[in-house]
Amino acid sequence: GQRWSTANGGRGGEEARGSAGPGEAAAPEGTPGDGAIGGRPAGEGEPRGATRRHGRWDWLAAQPGGASAALRRLVEEARKTHADTDRRRAQKEAAYRAMSALAGDATGFEDAARALFADDRGALDALLATWPADVAAYIQARLEA
Repeated sequence: GQRWSTANGGRGGEEARGSAGPGEAAAPEGTPGDGAIGGRPAGEGEPRGATRRHGRWDWLAAQPGGASAALRRLVEEARKTHADTDRRRAQKEAAYRAMSALAGDATGFEDAARALFADDRGALDALLATWPADVAAYIQARLEA
């Protein structure tokens, strides 16, 4: 099969096609991709051709500062927009890890886990009240952190 070389930026080429590993046959001449960049058929030599969808790369490249700056701005905007959701998810995950480690075999653990991920704080608190106070307090603290 065709092997990719990192020496030429992963673009393939003659040196990559000619080097077969143990038990592999070298790619025969005249295989698809000969003479094209990165083993793409002729006419698809543009590096981003395989991932281009509806001009997204063109739009990114046309943004002020180029694609990298546009992507940084988009990521920062998404972080700000979803900060509360991300924080709540992290709190739930921390509470679940604590529950699992400290009370994984406790009565009502599965119901408490369901209540936790269903955002049913009333049911969760009622179940935690049946567990040792220090364990319940530690789990509740993970939800408040």
